[in-house]
Amino acid sequence: MTKTTTTIWDPAAHHSTADNVTAYLEAALQGGDPQLVAAALGDRASAKGMGKIALEAGLVRESLYKTLFCSEKLLLGSPTYRLTQLSTTSL
Repeated sequence: MTKTTTTIWDPAAHHSTADNVTAYLEAALQGGDPQLVAAALGDRASAKGMGKIALEAGLVRESLYKTLFCSEKLLLGSPTYRLTQLSTTSL
């Protein structure tokens, strides 16, 4: 049996240009899955700096983490959805 080698891939490491960020977020949006969009926004926030994003969005850092990395469903009109809307203005 052949052993497969894997490496850790950090999407935040590939957010070096505005074009890369745009392509990454567009791909997530095309999937139509709100959880995937939240994960992509979380990757972008991690790349830019969670503390900086939280400050710019007027959020507590912990709220931003919970919003972007929670397991609850992201439903239109929910508090989590509204926090996601606030945080995206700072991305």
